[in-house]
Amino acid sequence: MYKPSGSGQKSQQQILEERAQRFGTKRTHSGIGDTSSKRIRIEEPIIEEEFRVYNPDDFVSDAHLYRNSSPPNLIQTSSKLWLGAVYSVKILFLKLHIKLTSHNALKIFSDFAIDSSRIADYSGMINKWKLAEDMHSYTYGDKFFTLTTFDANMQKILEFIQTFQEIDVMDVRRDLKKFLMNRMGFSFNRLNYYIDARIGGETYSYNIVCALLMASKEQLEKLTVAQIREKLKSRKLPASGPKSELVTRLFVSLMAEEKLLEEGPGGESIDLSGVNMDEVLGLDDEKDTHSSTTANEDIEEGKEKQPARKVRRF
Repeated sequence: MYKPSGSGQKSQQQILEERAQRFGTKRTHSGIGDTSSKRIRIEEPIIEEEFRVYNPDDFVSDAHLYRNSSPPNLIQTSSKLWLGAVYSVKILFLKLHIKLTSHNALKIFSDFAIDSSRIADYSGMINKWKLAEDMHSYTYGDKFFTLTTFDANMQKILEFIQTFQEIDVMDVRRDLKKFLMNRMGFSFNRLNYYIDARIGGETYSYNIVCALLMASKEQLEKLTVAQIREKLKSRKLPASGPKSELVTRLFVSLMAEEKLLEEGPGGESIDLSGVNMDEVLGLDDEKDTHSSTTANEDIEEGKEKQPARKVRRF
């Protein structure tokens, strides 16, 4: 029976059509425009975050960029200069399968590389590394430079980075065995496997870790009595007496710590006599393990994964 539309009642057909329209369509995310016939989930495109990989030259480029900005960003400039110098030293020794893990290690091995390379400006290069260290101190407010001094130091550090990258790794390799066997002021740990380290966009393998750099007596004598006593107290050692006695006491303690680091996993002493250091260091021409792909590690994170390749134990 026909019912007029004015009665307010809807036909079955109208109800079905309205229901289909209500549940079968969806507005766009803007709420404006045509509706779609399906409930499509709208998501923003996923863009993979990119991470920039730096090498020494990249740090140099950024140092110039920050220095020439308006106003000059000297904190970022000094940071990039320091990192450029650090990467130059780290990369050179990773090519020789050695990982340096402290600022003191960087300095000692940097001096050794400069000396081994027979660079004419030996003392100048040593001083330029010191300026890089000063620039690092500038980044956290421990040192201050006038703009003129800053620019002069910057130029010398740039020269250090460029010259250090030109050092022939074979020159350093020639004297490396003697340097490690007669180490002064540092200790190293030898792993019984190689670990990959990524730095500057390249992969290097290492099995020698310079884990602790010891202070010489001359360095300890430069400390104040209060500083020496504080270090002795931290080791639960007597902190009274004249300075010369305190220096000796602290030095003996440090040497004892170094001896402990030279013990093997079971406490057995590691005897380096009669060891083929060329093999241990991977210096055999026929056994070059540079750019190994058996293990992965980001050198900055210090995560060591168990690799497959082994070297002879001693």
